[in-house]
Amino acid sequence: MSDVIPFKYNNEEVRTVTINGDAWFVAKDVCDVLDIANVTQAISRLDDDERTMLNIGRQGETNVVNEPGLYSLILGSRKPEAKQFKRWITHEVIPSIRKTGSYGSSIDLSKLSPELQMFKATFDAVAKIQIEASEAKQQIAEVQNKVNTIQETILQRDENWRQKITGMLNGAAQRFGGHQEVRKESYSRLEERAHCKLNTRLANLKDRLEESGATKTKIEKANRLDVIEADPKLKEIYSTIVKELSIGALL
Repeated sequence: MSDVIPFKYNNEEVRTVTINGDAWFVAKDVCDVLDIANVTQAISRLDDDERTMLNIGRQGETNVVNEPGLYSLILGSRKPEAKQFKRWITHEVIPSIRKTGSYGSSIDLSKLSPELQMFKATFDAVAKIQIEASEAKQQIAEVQNKVNTIQETILQRDENWRQKITGMLNGAAQRFGGHQEVRKESYSRLEERAHCKLNTRLANLKDRLEESGATKTKIEKANRLDVIEADPKLKEIYSTIVKELSIGALL
């Protein structure tokens, strides 16, 4: 085992050692950078050949991980900077260790047979694709969560309010000659008092839903009540108008 080689990443120390030409990283240092609180739990999820215990000095036995183990920890991190940290490892740390001759220098790849060189190149390419695919999958999941949140926010409904509005409109409809006429009147009064155009706002709402990736059905179901409910001022004015219509039907 070589001496401990410390590297600095954003003022945080990441210690490394080499064992039989392979780079190993102190697990606690890696987890600190990746905001992984439970080091023991994170290490337990790795394969046996990706982790081990080493005596690196005054700290005694310490958990360390090799490159595959390191990449597994990186993929398990939710920290946005995890990808940047991986790039730092692959573009700075590993090349620096190799430059000292203590990592990757025990085998002269040019002396391998063409078949083995091709095998190694294929293996490296597949490993890179797998890592990138895992990262892409995680990014897609994060984007989908954001999209769902946006859609839920846009169409967040107060069912109790809608039930009350519907109940009052139904009562008014019995007096004024039909639900369609009453709703049309209520929307007309709202546009006059609030100085707004509901159809324009509805079109804008559907555009926002489409941009956020909402389904065609959800977009088509969006209506003027969604527009009114999304604006506290319109909601308050419309509630007053519906109450007036309901009371007027009783007089």
